[in-house]
Amino acid sequence: NFGIHKEIHIWLTAQDFENANLMILLSYIILGHEDWKNGEIKIFALYPEKKLTEEKQKLETLIKEGRLPISAHNVQILARSPEVSFKSIVSEKSKDADLTVIGFRDESVKKFGRDLFQGYSGLGNVLFINASQAQTIE
Repeated sequence: NFGIHKEIHIWLTAQDFENANLMILLSYIILGHEDWKNGEIKIFALYPEKKLTEEKQKLETLIKEGRLPISAHNVQILARSPEVSFKSIVSEKSKDADLTVIGFRDESVKKFGRDLFQGYSGLGNVLFINASQAQTIE
């Protein structure tokens, strides 16, 4: 069901440190397939407005140190106001992506159950990633 855009959108939040490397690595593996020739990975990092500067600095440091295997020009850092839901932002920004990659944590599944994976209206294919613990990929 992949379309003509050939874009993979990865969504990171402050809680996704454990999932980030795995999300990026899997996206690169997918891009290696011939169907994804000339595809592109875009990372959207969504942080609360209050912590935007702090989280942006952390992310930039991880990229510079090579701990996140992605170029800074493929990363878009967004501020999230408390009244706008994560799902609505993802649904709006990634509506044209062929694949959207979203991390989740065990605690969220316990708290929200299957609702955690629902409500991403208008998206194409979605891949949910849980690394269970931080993964160092070198």
